[in-house]
Amino acid sequence: DINMLYVTHNGKSLSSSKTSVERVFDESKIVDDLDILNMQQECEAIPLENKSRLFMYPQEFTLDNKSITEKDPIGVSCKTIRGDYLSVVMNSNLTDDVERTFVRASVSVADSFLSIINVADYLLSADDRQQGCALVDFGADTTTLSIYKNGVLKYLRVLPIGSSLITS
Repeated sequence: DINMLYVTHNGKSLSSSKTSVERVFDESKIVDDLDILNMQQECEAIPLENKSRLFMYPQEFTLDNKSITEKDPIGVSCKTIRGDYLSVVMNSNLTDDVERTFVRASVSVADSFLSIINVADYLLSADDRQQGCALVDFGADTTTLSIYKNGVLKYLRVLPIGSSLITS
C-alpha cells in the first residue's frame, strides 16, 4: 500500500513572479530573524489571481534605498529595508486537481519539489549560479528555462514547445 508520496512540479502553467515588501523603522535598527520572517510572511500573504504559490525564494534585500544589496541582511543596521522575492506559481486549477486526487486516494504528500530545481542542483555548481547562467531543460512537450545570478534563482518559465513539436 502506498500512503505517502513525493510530488515534483512541472508543466505549462509554471512560471515565476517577483514581489517586494518594504519596512520603514522609526530609527535605525539592526535587522533580525523576526524582521525577515515577518517580511516573508507578508509576501506570502499577497494574493495571486488564478495562481497558486508553490515556492518562494528570497532574492535580495536593499537597505536604506541604496543600490548596495544584501543576500543576508541579518545583523545590519538600517532605517528602511526592502525584500525582493521570487514566487514560483502554477495555475490554481491544476494544483487543486492534484490535491483532490491525493485526498480521494487517501495518500498524503510527504514533500514537493520543482523538477527544474532538482536538475539545477545536480548539474550546476555554486560558481555557475554565482556568476550567472541559464539552464534550459528540453522536454517532449515543454522547455523549462531557469536563470541564476548571484547564487539565486532569478527567473523561471515553462514554454509550451518541446522536442516533439520540433521533430514534427
